[in-house]
Amino acid sequence: MIILFIRNKSTPKVWPRIFGVGGGVFMFVLSMVTSMLSRPIFEFVDYTIPNLMWTFVIGIMGYFGGRMIARRFE
Repeated sequence: MIILFIRNKSTPKVWPRIFGVGGGVFMFVLSMVTSMLSRPIFEFVDYTIPNLMWTFVIGIMGYFGGRMIARRFE
């Protein structure tokens, strides 16, 4: 997300997508690392599916949050 903001000089019009995708990817990586460290590896499918659902929720929240921030910035 930071690379897209700094190097790309993105406009507020694309901020919702950046926040949505960036927040979703960050949440997925963070939750998968946490699950792998705290649970056995043979339960991989059992915790991948709930983590993927949480990723969608955080991505949608990030999208709408980015949209509100972009609206206020303009």
